[in-house]
Amino acid sequence: MSLLLLFQPSTGEQLTDVDELIAGIVLLLNAAKLSTLTAVSEAELFEFADEASLRLARSVALFVTSGTITQTGGTATVALPTRHLSTIHVSAENDADGVQHSAQEGSVAEFEAVDSDWETAAGDVERWTQDQEGLATLRVYKINAANTTLQLVYHEHHATLSTAAAVWTVPKPVGDVLTWAMLAEVRSRESDEAMPEVAEYARQRVAAYEELFRQYWGSAQ
Repeated sequence: MSLLLLFQPSTGEQLTDVDELIAGIVLLLNAAKLSTLTAVSEAELFEFADEASLRLARSVALFVTSGTITQTGGTATVALPTRHLSTIHVSAENDADGVQHSAQEGSVAEFEAVDSDWETAAGDVERWTQDQEGLATLRVYKINAANTTLQLVYHEHHATLSTAAAVWTVPKPVGDVLTWAMLAEVRSRESDEAMPEVAEYARQRVAAYEELFRQYWGSAQ
């Protein structure tokens, strides 16, 4: 049966407990319980799951959220939220009545072409860019003298998965990706538990899920 037939996108989000996924992995590794595993530790399994969740967030437009940041009056750059990956939309609260106005994405080259003083140009925020600011900073054009609230819509990644934070609210098939990713890592390790062919099959399943997710939810980039 094809993966497309097996996959039925959830209409809502569900709790995915990584502890439960790990319990399933223990059985797949032919162990009676977690404490009897010799090829991998619980902490390492959580690390594998967390790395898989981050790769998925960078690839699939599933983890979209919104929030506000503040451009301090007279400054052109604003720090982005901690788990921010890429920006979808920015609007700026320029009017005294608090109305949000869409700010257009642009590039430094475009700003230079229309305004020789673009780095210091004053006025209500009209555009934004990240092309030369790195992943953690957004630059605005123009610069408002007063503090300005920016409304963001953006892709983010999940908070780090760990024994202390094992529950993730996502559509259920996302948990399957974590399971296959953990299995791939364990079976590819140099140990008595190594099974390269199983590891390769598990990686193929992860890739198939990710491609299907991109078709359904779109790409994150």
